[in-house]
Amino acid sequence: MAEQSRLAHTGGMIEVMAPNPLHDLRALRVFVAVTETGTMSAAASRIGLTQSAVSHSVRQLETSLGVPLMLRTQRPLRLTAAGDMLRQRAIRLLEEADHLPHAVRDAAGAATPEVRLGLVDSFAATVGPSLIKQFMDRATQLAVLCGLSPDHGDALMSGRVDMIVTSDALDEVEGLERHRLLRESFVVVTPRGMPLPADDEAAAMIEALALVRPLIRYSARSHMGAQIDVHLRRLGVRVPRRLEFDTADTLVAMVASGVGWAISTPLCLLQGRAHLAGVQVSPLPAPGFSRQLVLVSRAGAIGSLPGRLAAQARQILAAETRGELAALVPELADGLVVGTPDCPAAATGDPSRKEKTR
Repeated sequence: MAEQSRLAHTGGMIEVMAPNPLHDLRALRVFVAVTETGTMSAAASRIGLTQSAVSHSVRQLETSLGVPLMLRTQRPLRLTAAGDMLRQRAIRLLEEADHLPHAVRDAAGAATPEVRLGLVDSFAATVGPSLIKQFMDRATQLAVLCGLSPDHGDALMSGRVDMIVTSDALDEVEGLERHRLLRESFVVVTPRGMPLPADDEAAAMIEALALVRPLIRYSARSHMGAQIDVHLRRLGVRVPRRLEFDTADTLVAMVASGVGWAISTPLCLLQGRAHLAGVQVSPLPAPGFSRQLVLVSRAGAIGSLPGRLAAQARQILAAETRGELAALVPELADGLVVGTPDCPAAATGDPSRKEKTR
């Protein structure tokens, strides 16, 4: 009986009170997953339950509330008016429930039990070691996912990571907290000793280089690869697609070996520092363009951790990373501008934002 009802004393009498079906957050999570995916089977795959368990949970919720929440005769599933209202309130309730433990620990100054980070490769390989070393006292367990920005965005939105450092600020998504870390200008990277065309316009330089050796691209799956492709289209330049790679260190190695030339950024070249002796770096003539790196999290989900992590990252970029770049290739340091806490995460110089969102 304790699980099915509660007892309340009112004026010396005992009143049996029905349980509140919304006290079960698990049922609300299942319901919200169904509304977001559109089908019971897709919701089951997302949250790791069987389809029958998802269907049973939703029906139990409807029975407890005494109203239908979905129109099951239509595909994809449509919500009733009551179901739509529950969806809106449930999302806010679940977000608050998820944020609460972090807010309490933050107020007490305690370490977070687990923090999951997604770091774009060039940041993970250069700033990552110092940042993780400083951040270890903030969490008792730290899990880091490296890879491409689009994968990190998906991981953040599905709840598989808590924060990401990415070149895609996900500007079109509401409810996110953003901290700009840096902006860096794109440069031309050629094999050492390769003559450079004497052109003062980007389009002419790129076309001349492409006649001599192939352009080695970043993968079209990456946000940076997409950004470079869009810039080439804006210039009206058509360069054959022959070679592309996922990682900066591999790309720099290919240029150093004489396979071709590339368009890259200072941080990506620092990732491939083992091969820098074999390349030469030149500014990209006007109109140039740049990429940003932004720390993104779900707003309020993990207290003040995103702001503190961003502050540490900026400190490392200013104190260590720019110095490393200056020592290796002096002109590269000028192409990396560290963000400031009050600087918005605007997509400065990012022509891919309007044409392709990852």
